[in-house]
Amino acid sequence: MSSHWNEYISQFRLLTLNVAALGPATVAIDAHGNSLYDQLRDQAQARMPQLLQRLETARKASL
Repeated sequence: MSSHWNEYISQFRLLTLNVAALGPATVAIDAHGNSLYDQLRDQAQARMPQLLQRLETARKASL
């Protein structure tokens, strides 16, 4: 491991790690601060009422 920008406080240091056999990895935050995980959660929560309604309709139809 190597450390860069050591003149700054520890929260702003850049660490370089050499890791063997790691991956594949998913980067979840882009350069604009958008989180893939937040976007997927929001999409799933937006679909939830429709999915629950379809399940309820199917349940009633099976009775």
